[in-house]
Amino acid sequence: MSFVGIIIVVVVIAMVVLVACSVGLLLHHLKKKSNKKFELSIESINAYLNEPQSLHMSIQALKTTTNNFSVDFILGKGGFGIVYKGDLSVTLIAVKRSIFEGTLGHHLFEWESRNASPLTWKQRLVISLDIARCIEYLHSLAQEIFIHRDMKPTNILLDKDLNAKVSDFGLVKLATNNKMSMTT
Repeated sequence: MSFVGIIIVVVVIAMVVLVACSVGLLLHHLKKKSNKKFELSIESINAYLNEPQSLHMSIQALKTTTNNFSVDFILGKGGFGIVYKGDLSVTLIAVKRSIFEGTLGHHLFEWESRNASPLTWKQRLVISLDIARCIEYLHSLAQEIFIHRDMKPTNILLDKDLNAKVSDFGLVKLATNNKMSMTT
């Protein structure tokens, strides 16, 4: 190989190494930036959790604060209902209005009064597996580990296809890395 050929090979290798290092630094920077966003969200969750919870309001008060569930007050829509903004003069709130009378509690304990059939064993098994997946995610698969602390049939939402979702995270605890102590 000639001297010029060797120089070209060395320059190409140097360029490949330079590009690989640049890509590595960019990916590291993006990952670090993503982690900071998550840390900020955890801080805001912790701040939220330290505020008083369990605000109980009459349906009339909810209608008043959401302008009778006006479309102008919609914050978002999901599989279980519509979330409206509300204003309590000094505090902004989010009000979720379910589009189904759909909690596991309704299906287990109030099926007769709703003129419905009881859940079959197969439906109960599928719902139980959905709940187990949610709890597995919270306890071990999420980036941070959360303990729900208020698991009950009325906090399990069911959509029209009986897909279960865990709700009501008002008593959730964030587990620290050593998992021996907990932060509320």
